[in-house]
Amino acid sequence: MEALRYNLEDNGVADRATVLVGDCREQSGLEGKFDRISLGLLPSSEGGWETAVKALKLECGGCLHIHGNVAVSEIDNWALWMSGRLVEYAPKKEWLVVVTHVERVKSFAPFVDHCVADVFVGPSWRDMETGSAGAVRADGSICYWNEAVK
Repeated sequence: MEALRYNLEDNGVADRATVLVGDCREQSGLEGKFDRISLGLLPSSEGGWETAVKALKLECGGCLHIHGNVAVSEIDNWALWMSGRLVEYAPKKEWLVVVTHVERVKSFAPFVDHCVADVFVGPSWRDMETGSAGAVRADGSICYWNEAVK
């Protein structure tokens, strides 16, 4: 937590971030409050996915930064499996899940890599409330959404 706080300060964004210490599965009152959530627990942060999705802003959704240790042969499947799991937690049935990036961070063990995925969870840019703006890349990933996220 100390390193996280240092990095927020060093990058000049501490005033725009909320650091919650503790087990996210035991947090309450987080629903609909955040537009970016980092889930850094290893070997898997899956236990916090439901809380994280429910904590995203209802009007625009947001981005999850998900860490996990993944069998090298399963990295592509991990993104698909993760998408299927995350959509189960969506507070609205019309929400979508788009894995915008998967990155291998380093080897964790033989044939197992520590990976991170950036995932948008929320409404299609077409479904957002008045005043929203968005764009969809050719691959279908969303690159901009509601001004409230900025």
